Amino acid sequence: MFFVPASIDEDGSVTADYDTSWGGDTAYVEFGFSGATEEETAGFNLTFANKTAFADLGNFDVEEASVWVSPLDGLTAGIGYGSDIDWSESEGFGGRDFARNLLGNCDTAAYTFDEVSNSVNSWVEYTMGGFMTAAQVGVDDADAIDTVDLFAWGDYFIGYSIENIGTIKAAFFGNSAAADRYAQAQFSLAAVDNLGLKLSGAIPVSPDDADYTAKINLAGSYAMNAATIHYYALETVADTNVFAAGLGFDYALTDTLTSVNDIRTYITDADTADSGDEDAIAGTIGVKKAFGSCEAGVAVQGNYNFETSGYEVGIPLMITISL
Repeated sequence: MFFVPASIDEDGSVTADYDTSWGGDTAYVEFGFSGATEEETAGFNLTFANKTAFADLGNFDVEEASVWVSPLDGLTAGIGYGSDIDWSESEGFGGRDFARNLLGNCDTAAYTFDEVSNSVNSWVEYTMGGFMTAAQVGVDDADAIDTVDLFAWGDYFIGYSIENIGTIKAAFFGNSAAADRYAQAQFSLAAVDNLGLKLSGAIPVSPDDADYTAKINLAGSYAMNAATIHYYALETVADTNVFAAGLGFDYALTDTLTSVNDIRTYITDADTADSGDEDAIAGTIGVKKAFGSCEAGVAVQGNYNFETSGYEVGIPLMITISL
């Protein structure tokens, strides 16, 4: 939950807001239950969440309801609502831990390996040593679909990890629209102490129909004593090219108090008159304090739009509790 007691824009308007970091005008509350057999050969997950506006805070929806079995070592299969294979990786830091809407166009998730999901999925995962593979098929509604479409819309993963070297993984992401199906591969370096480096590339199956012809993503972090540097650089090659980059700097002032700072930019050659996309820059200066399973923070965040000369600067107050 975030409270922004004051933000100001180029028109001089000073406003206040309640929000979550991703938007939604609510305090996000989630609770759940899980269980497994003593041998951990089968189990279930049941999770509820409130994502609605304040007027509907009593409305908790099912976030996940799934069952799974593990008949052999390394093999797990499951089925359920809100259940999916998640090999995604992203570099989240700085401003994304506060009010992301104050970052404007620079609110970038910085995924190097994508996240996908359907309403209902059947899935299977297998690992053996450094080898790993997975597959899932699913639907977004209760209507029956052709079997050939079910598997064409599926997501298929394979990867291999070499100790002290790194991990390479690849995936095919299906979609009900053939033009949106794409393949992605990523290498994560593990050979350098304290350095996180992930490099990935993605290409659509039908580049002539898709919104892009290629994506190249780089992200990671480097830790040294009390300081951690975060970074990402994302390039989308298309009729309209987009480049997004960010650099963050965290510093542990004490065991529980951390300074959180970043700067981000978003650059595109889009025709802004048609797309509404504009070049922008954004930044965050903040501090977070841990209280056991609680984290609270305050920051100054803002963004500036180079095309419209518009800006917004605000002071979000944040609290997160995990039990």
